[in-house]
Amino acid sequence: MQMIGGGTLVGCTLEDVKRLLANYRINSALLRIRGKVTLENIEESLFSSLVYKPTILVANKLDVKGAEVNLIQLRRFMKDSEIPLIPISCKNNRGLERLGDFIFQMLRIIRVYPKEPGLKEPSPKPLVIEEGSTVIEAAKRLHSKLYKEFRYARIWGPSAKYPGQRVGPTHVLRDGDIIEIR
Repeated sequence: MQMIGGGTLVGCTLEDVKRLLANYRINSALLRIRGKVTLENIEESLFSSLVYKPTILVANKLDVKGAEVNLIQLRRFMKDSEIPLIPISCKNNRGLERLGDFIFQMLRIIRVYPKEPGLKEPSPKPLVIEEGSTVIEAAKRLHSKLYKEFRYARIWGPSAKYPGQRVGPTHVLRDGDIIEIR
């Protein structure tokens, strides 16, 4: 552990700080101290900047000999974990279709396919937006002119009651929708 900055420890020593960090399994740290700092201040700061990110475990190479046995062992090891396990094989494309959908669900994002009025087919490239986004938010992401001059939109897909449904700006989009903004 290394301590930098112009601060001083109050009511504790550097050894006390090392023991505290070791209790949280922090074995290597750069500790920046400003002003007078107590052991309690250090402990509070450990948790103030924690960010929990969505996590998945991807087990690749299912095509290799013995992979199924290893997968069983991995599942047994992970049985009490809340981390999802996705077995795949990049070589023979096994499980890859599920992986993309799973990532989108975890990140809470959806794909919406813009369609220009008068064209039969939507863009093959989706607009990726947050789950729960509205038509007007999608219009804003597509182009400022579409947003400012928005009148209505037509929707095809999961959020539409029927194909080509006319909707207003507050209509909530779903993954796979096709949107035509007027």
